[in-house]
Amino acid sequence: MERYLVVGRGLVGSIFSEASQFDLVSHEEWYNRNLDNYGGMVCAAAISSETACQKARMEDVLKANVQLPMQMLRVAKSNNISFVVFSTSGVYRSAGFRREEDDISPNNRYAGSKVFMEYALQNEAYPKLFIFRIPFVVLFSTRPNDFGSKVANWQKCEDVTGSIVYRADLLNAVLRALQSEAPGGIYNIASGAVHFPSFLEDRFGWRGDIVPANSLGKTPNSRLDVSKAKNAKLLLP
Repeated sequence: MERYLVVGRGLVGSIFSEASQFDLVSHEEWYNRNLDNYGGMVCAAAISSETACQKARMEDVLKANVQLPMQMLRVAKSNNISFVVFSTSGVYRSAGFRREEDDISPNNRYAGSKVFMEYALQNEAYPKLFIFRIPFVVLFSTRPNDFGSKVANWQKCEDVTGSIVYRADLLNAVLRALQSEAPGGIYNIASGAVHFPSFLEDRFGWRGDIVPANSLGKTPNSRLDVSKAKNAKLLLP
């Protein structure tokens, strides 16, 4: 079975610890890895929220969200292996059903650093580069322990389809990118069907779908059109 290297032990990186194909390392450890042993790389290391970005120096934000992915891409190129990195639906700024070719207009440091990253990586013109624009709400699954303490701050929302990506969907999309012949490029990745566990209704008295209020200043998040990813067989139809 081919193996893949994931750099980053944070929230996004943690989903890959559940899959046997991945070796998960911190951003300090990956330099010492022998890339001959891997068929692809994933960058899951980043300063990953606007709150964290505002507290950090801009130099550190760019180092984590632009410089590290660039270093990893160049290593991937030299080894001729696929490379997956995560951007954000925040690059679109305004709510709506957003496609990859829509105009981007980030309004905070976090989304801005991801735009810098996208441009820098694409300038390398590497056909095995996959940039996944994912929603802010990324780690939810049907298991209660994935929701965390912020549940109490959520509010009802009529339509969250395309604003959430479940752990399993993101994991499968990454695997399909690393293993398939899909062309590289920018892809919107989100979950088409949103289901929340019954414990939320039982505990908080909610009915219907919900979405985090004030997630990076957006309620709801921009909804993502995932037709391109489905056509490339990165997501199930």
